[in-house]
Amino acid sequence: MKRTAQAMFGLLAVVLFSAAVCAAPLKVKVTKIKGNVMVMKAGASNWTAATDNMSLNKGSQVKTAAGGSCILAWENGNVVRVNELSAMAITESMKDGAAQKTGLDVKNGKTYAKVGKLQSSNSEFTIKTPTAIAGVRGSEIIVTADPGVSSFQVLDGSFAVESEGVEVVIDQNFQVDVVANEPPPEPAEIPAEELDVLKTEAEEIKAEAESIELEFGDDEDDGEDDSSLQDDDEDSDEDDGEDTSLDGDEDTDATLDAGMDEDLSDEDIANQAVDSISGDIIDQETVINDIIDQTYQYAPGTGGAVIVIE
Repeated sequence: MKRTAQAMFGLLAVVLFSAAVCAAPLKVKVTKIKGNVMVMKAGASNWTAATDNMSLNKGSQVKTAAGGSCILAWENGNVVRVNELSAMAITESMKDGAAQKTGLDVKNGKTYAKVGKLQSSNSEFTIKTPTAIAGVRGSEIIVTADPGVSSFQVLDGSFAVESEGVEVVIDQNFQVDVVANEPPPEPAEIPAEELDVLKTEAEEIKAEAESIELEFGDDEDDGEDDSSLQDDDEDSDEDDGEDTSLDGDEDTDATLDAGMDEDLSDEDIANQAVDSISGDIIDQETVINDIIDQTYQYAPGTGGAVIVIE
């Protein structure tokens, strides 16, 4: 029974660990900042000024003032230009093997996106506006969100736009305007003069994006303010008058030191150490059975079990 319980616990741990390891954030950074660009990171309550090479993640928001703009660059090469007087949020940015998923919520303003061909059928790049949602698969598009209407324009490739349960596919050099609470109409060709202007702007953005040089390693500086961390370190170093020693550990060390002779062999020393802490050993079978009992208190599909061992 003991070995069976241990095997079950080991298998459960491997499954949970594998799931955690496989899925990881798809890294994205803000760069090419012009004018006033503000960022609110996931979990934060205040807007802060964006800085070059700042790392963003799922839940981060970006907004630009008049004359402000920036480029969001993903580690897989995708880029999004946030134009002036725009606001958007990163609703998803993760990778799991070959699958890569990115989600953007364009609340208002104009956004240009250049998205490479998706590498797997499980990959997604979606752009949501107040009136519609677009699924992008290797496209160069411009999304403009105005009050009550959103415009989707395709400069290269194609993508699908869905609203009110109706989906339309927009091909290169076509556009569609989606009004709130209405299905998208049939795509219309972008007027020649407007198309020339859009392509000129797109070429400038692509040239700017190609000059981006970012490192997406784990140790790079992301431009964040570390002052709060420094304050925490300083507070932890201050003497608060309390005795922070671990009495149990000191007693154990003293017992070991008193009971050991320098002339003893390594094996004898090890045996003495085991004997001195034998009273603190927790029966493994009891712990494993408790974990299994707690796990089965939860029905499948209800979110799993939360296990706390004290």
